[in-house]
Amino acid sequence: MLKILLVDAKSGRASLLRAALEDAGFSVIATVSQPLELYDRVAELHPDVVLADANSPARDVVEDLVAAGANAGQPLLMLTRTDNPELLRMALGQGVAAYSVDGLSPALLRSMVEVAVAQYRQADLLRAELQEAKHSLEGRRLIERAKGLLMDQHGLTEAEAFKRLRDESMRSGTPMADVSLRLLQNSA
Repeated sequence: MLKILLVDAKSGRASLLRAALEDAGFSVIATVSQPLELYDRVAELHPDVVLADANSPARDVVEDLVAAGANAGQPLLMLTRTDNPELLRMALGQGVAAYSVDGLSPALLRSMVEVAVAQYRQADLLRAELQEAKHSLEGRRLIERAKGLLMDQHGLTEAEAFKRLRDESMRSGTPMADVSLRLLQNSA
């Protein structure tokens, strides 16, 4: 069961939203009335989703919600009563995973939350893959630079320089990128 942290300044609407979310099969673990309360509550409760009911949201409200939820590591969903295309574009551009104009039906909420969570998890996997690719590319760059240094300093061929790096990596039990970095640092 997904745990939802609800952000809503209006207690009457919050209780309706809580009931609709619980009818949809979610657990509402807390309701906060101010976006800036999110920092502490997210750290304390570790929700799966942050859902903000932003009545007549202004740009500042969206920015506060996004700033508060940015480091949370959960998708941020927004419900609003205002059909404002500019605000929608801005919210989505700021990382809001789902934005809905006044929808409280359990079926709508369930599908919106589940899609947002699935997309967020997929994006998280892509971010991790990108980070790994960047790390791998940086390692390859270090190895290429270290091979060039060995070739220049010792008159080695590219294959011989690579073999030296590989042999040192195996001997020391250290990745080739780390051996290369150490060699480059020692030659500077």
